Amino acid sequence: MTPCCASRSRHGRSLRARRGLVDHSTAGIVSWLRAGGLDADADAVAELARAADDYPYFLQLYGAAAWDAVKAAGAGPIRPEHVTAAIDATSVPRRKYCRERYEEFRNANVLPLAREVALAFTEADRPMTDVRLDKLLARHTGDPAEMRALLNAKGFVWQDDDDHWIPGIPSLMEYMIDRTEPEHESVQE
Repeated sequence: MTPCCASRSRHGRSLRARRGLVDHSTAGIVSWLRAGGLDADADAVAELARAADDYPYFLQLYGAAAWDAVKAAGAGPIRPEHVTAAIDATSVPRRKYCRERYEEFRNANVLPLAREVALAFTEADRPMTDVRLDKLLARHTGDPAEMRALLNAKGFVWQDDDDHWIPGIPSLMEYMIDRTEPEHESVQE
């Protein structure tokens, strides 16, 4: 898995996070904050990474809101209450992000598939092999590789290693499950 980059151009900093690895996310957050002259409580940083699903876009969104909350208060470090406020303050952009992905999937006519993939990850609670993912995708399309590429490009699934896939953004998967009608039962490996 390659590092993903999210920029904080408003504050002139860059935050690098490796998707799915909390230690990398928290280290990136701490480094970014220190470079900007702020510090953070370890619990606050861990909560920020957890709430963001270790997804760089949401790390950036929550980190910026927490940064702004501390700057507005006039003092650091970032504490858990700043993270809570940041999550609350960014709920609208996060829902908008999920709604936009939902519309893209609807327009591509893959909502039932997205729901089925999300449920399969929820039920398995582990990475999914290429074989299992391709079986599931083949029920909806003639070309599983093309559909896998679409889901990957939208941040819905991420390749963990050469033959395993992980959920891209768990909160996006939850959004799809909650708003999409079932079509098929899960594929068993």
